[in-house]
Amino acid sequence: MSNDDLYYQIFQKYTLQSVLIPKYTHNNKEARKNKKTAWEETKLIPDCRPILGECFMKEILSSYTISHLTSALLPAKHPEYLTKVIEPDTILYVTQPPFSIIKEACLQGYSSYEGRRESVKYYTGYQRKVPIAIKPQQNIFAFPTLSPETFECSWLFPSHIQSITHAITADKTIRSLVTLKCGRKLYMSESPAVIKKQLQRTAHFSMMYFADGIGG
Repeated sequence: MSNDDLYYQIFQKYTLQSVLIPKYTHNNKEARKNKKTAWEETKLIPDCRPILGECFMKEILSSYTISHLTSALLPAKHPEYLTKVIEPDTILYVTQPPFSIIKEACLQGYSSYEGRRESVKYYTGYQRKVPIAIKPQQNIFAFPTLSPETFECSWLFPSHIQSITHAITADKTIRSLVTLKCGRKLYMSESPAVIKKQLQRTAHFSMMYFADGIGG
């Protein structure tokens, strides 16, 4: 068994809850808590360049709640939305930037992003591109591909990653192909070595969390 296979299995081991939830979730329940109507919360816009199985009509959400379905948060330079949320059965478009979604999710997990980050640094010594235990009791961990403050930073959720390989494409800016367990393929500008290192660091901390009972 390779080290990569071991890291993938680490996250699979603690994701038993994911088989108990529906495959498709609209994920705008939080938005409905506001006084806006459902029509005001979302809007549809056309898109002529569908990728990764995207629908022709895009539904734009004003907010998003990270769950076991969240596979990746990808930054988007678009006038109507700033994040593409990848889930096993759908792609969602959110006006919040990825970093804001991460920070809000930490608060929903009864902590803050800064607190989560400092905890990981304390136990691991990692200083840069620190993986985040967003909702560790639910085995929701994520890691940034770049410095979280940069707009181009994506967030990947290891429990959904199947493999990380070199991308074979004419576009020289694309270096990695991240294949998710649902079959979706994400083309990334970071090298496979960088993404694998982030996966390993996240696996390391998650093992510490569950083995040493950090959260309990």
